[in-house]
Amino acid sequence: MELIDQFNGYLGKFYLLEEDENGFPHQILEIEEKDYKMLLEISKQLYEFRYFQRKAFEMQLNNDDYFRLINYYEKALFNALNEKERDLTLETAFVDINRVFINFVSSLKSFLEHFETRLKKKYKVGSDVIEKFKQFNSANYDKMLAHRLLVNLRNYAQHQDFPIDDIGFVIDYKDEKAIGAKLTPSFNKEKLLNSLISKKIETDLHLMNVTFPVAPHMIEIQKFIKELLEKIIEIEFHNLKNAAQVTMEYFSKTNKRQDAKIGYLKKERVGFSWNQTQLEVQASQLLLSKINNLDFNK
Repeated sequence: MELIDQFNGYLGKFYLLEEDENGFPHQILEIEEKDYKMLLEISKQLYEFRYFQRKAFEMQLNNDDYFRLINYYEKALFNALNEKERDLTLETAFVDINRVFINFVSSLKSFLEHFETRLKKKYKVGSDVIEKFKQFNSANYDKMLAHRLLVNLRNYAQHQDFPIDDIGFVIDYKDEKAIGAKLTPSFNKEKLLNSLISKKIETDLHLMNVTFPVAPHMIEIQKFIKELLEKIIEIEFHNLKNAAQVTMEYFSKTNKRQDAKIGYLKKERVGFSWNQTQLEVQASQLLLSKINNLDFNK
């Protein structure tokens, strides 16, 4: 009975919470309803940023996987015992390297599409915020061949064929002794010129050799990946900075266990339950760190 009385004392109130190792609210600091609603809205803003932070990380992991796989198959081919084993390994490499490459170009295009879609939901069409991102994306598309090529290769992979056409392989020698292997995945210029995407990158393709390597474009696009998250922070600077600062202000009132939440107690048909929302502490820390290190205070 005493426990029920204790729970009844929490009903209709709003709290800053931490959970113990059993998932039960460990620290409960009462807050005003207006503060609860403000923190709820702030958490939505930060969760959206965290989503794009994760999408950027997904792109980077897919990019890293591409080079990791090249290294793996170079070793496997070098250590192959005979031509039959080497041919089987090359066939596996063809499919596997195309697989991780398609993962990468898909994650790149989905990041760009998702962010623009969310901006259009949040702001009026033609607003400065939407135009800033469009201009940034368009300017990079115009100046960076890797951007033009990789975004369009996603459509090619989805509708036509494997984007990587050939996996070149040679053994390196020194003083007539085999010392390693080199794998060179390449695109085929003629196949791409005869594809659905040719009109969008035709001028670029005509400047290429009949086959041209994938790696330089995977390296070049890494700069754009890094800049994407920074552009999001710049575009929504004031909202994100305020959200991060307020979150850390409330987090400082807890025991700083990284699991701070806001919530209130609900009475169920049987017993009680806490309605909880996680405060985006890690996203706030990352944001403030980037804001302090980059010139967003213009």
